Amino acid sequence: SEPVELRFIAVEGRVVDLREFRGRIVLLEFWATWCPTCLKDLPNLKSVYEKYHDQGFEIVGIALDDARDEQKLLTFLKKENLPWPQYFPGNGHYTTSEVSQRFGVTGIPATFLLDRQGMIADMNVRGERLEPAVRRLLALQTGADGKAVGTHVELSMASAALLSREQQP
Repeated sequence: SEPVELRFIAVEGRVVDLREFRGRIVLLEFWATWCPTCLKDLPNLKSVYEKYHDQGFEIVGIALDDARDEQKLLTFLKKENLPWPQYFPGNGHYTTSEVSQRFGVTGIPATFLLDRQGMIADMNVRGERLEPAVRRLLALQTGADGKAVGTHVELSMASAALLSREQQP
C-alpha cells in the first residue's frame, strides 16, 4: 500500500502537502461545525496536540461544512484558535465530498492516524483512545531499512532475555 497523499490550500491560505509531514505522526480529522460529537472531542484534540506537537504530532482538519457555511467555519476556527491546518473542500457533506469519499468516510467524526511514513496506522481514534495511539506511534523509530522499530520490539527482546535467564540453571 502507498502513503496517503493529500495536497490542498488551507483556509488561512497556505499550501499543505502531507508529503511535507513525513517523519511526523499525523491525525487526519474529518469533522464539521454542525457535528456535536466532533465539537465535544475538540478539547481532547487540543490537549493531545499541545502535549505531543513538539515531539512530532500534527493534526490536519478536513472541515465538511457546506459551502454556504464558510464564514461560520472561519469564525469558529478563529474563536477556538485551532493551530493546525484546515482543509475546507466546500463541497459539503461527507456523502458528497470528494475527499471524504476517497477515504471511505461514512460518518463524522472520522479520523485516520498516519505513521511517520504517511501510512494509515489506525482509524477512528478519538476520545480516550487518541493519546495512547499517538504515544505508541511516536515511540516507534525507523531503522536503516525504513521499517519501524521501537519500544515494543525492545520490550519483546528484553522479555526474551529475561525468560532465557530464568530458564538457565
